[in-house]
Amino acid sequence: MAGTGKVPSKPMRTKQINSGRIEASSQRSYNRVLLLYRKIPVFWRQTMSKRLMNILMVILLAGLATGAQAEWQSFTGQDASRPEVQVQQVRDNLTRLDVTLEGIDTETVTIQGAAYTQVRLPGHWWTLDAGDPELPYITSRLIIPDAGTPQVKVVDAVWREIATDPVVPSKGNLMRDVDPATVPYTFGEAYSQGGVFPEQAVQLSEPFIMRDFRGVSLRVNAVRWDADRGVLLALESATFTVETTGTGGINVKQARFSDGIDAQFANLYARRDVRPARRPDLCDPGGRPGPDPLLQRHLRGGRR
Repeated sequence: MAGTGKVPSKPMRTKQINSGRIEASSQRSYNRVLLLYRKIPVFWRQTMSKRLMNILMVILLAGLATGAQAEWQSFTGQDASRPEVQVQQVRDNLTRLDVTLEGIDTETVTIQGAAYTQVRLPGHWWTLDAGDPELPYITSRLIIPDAGTPQVKVVDAVWREIATDPVVPSKGNLMRDVDPATVPYTFGEAYSQGGVFPEQAVQLSEPFIMRDFRGVSLRVNAVRWDADRGVLLALESATFTVETTGTGGINVKQARFSDGIDAQFANLYARRDVRPARRPDLCDPGGRPGPDPLLQRHLRGGRR
């Protein structure tokens, strides 16, 4: 790792909530069925026989029943939504990343007669290391200067503690032709040694070169499991910075000799997570963010 960050135990602010089931789950299930029904075109509903419509409703209810134990643990009272990630390039060598979670999805899974908790974040992947607790994370790819060593710093973090059963272990990164139901669960060291998993709240990859740019991947472990206390540590909000200092380092980007960027890669770069600060000097007349200064310098072939 080029840099890692840990959330200190003392400055860390935490909140606690219970993991009790939501009493109105049956009403929500009914509302979801009703919503799905209303999405059926009116013409189809009018032409369907009553018997066929009843069969359709039974199928919808059966589909919902398979996930009846799933529960949205809201931090703000809002419906399920993706975490909000805002990236701001403060200057050429310093990037700020703000993360906000509205909540997490939890579901009870029975393994060998015991209850375990499966955790998900809308729109994000989860760990796939067989035997380790299966937990979701957030990844952002950031453009950094051509040389220097990047380091990540936790500026602030608020964690919410949620009482939980043990977290479901991952079955690993299975091939497409493998039925997950045929793969048994295994339990790694996290289940016998205790402690917090993952130990680090944020991790930074080694710098990489993506054709015209040098970058890093920032991974935020937004949900962690404290096995000793039986609680999830869910990130409610946090601010991180990635600063690149010095010269040299891993995968130094050599000076570009081209005056432009291949058009085939332009859209790919545009989808990178770095976005400019909303400052007047970086905005166009309409108030929209203007060009990323680091990106523009690359477009000029490295000239300032």
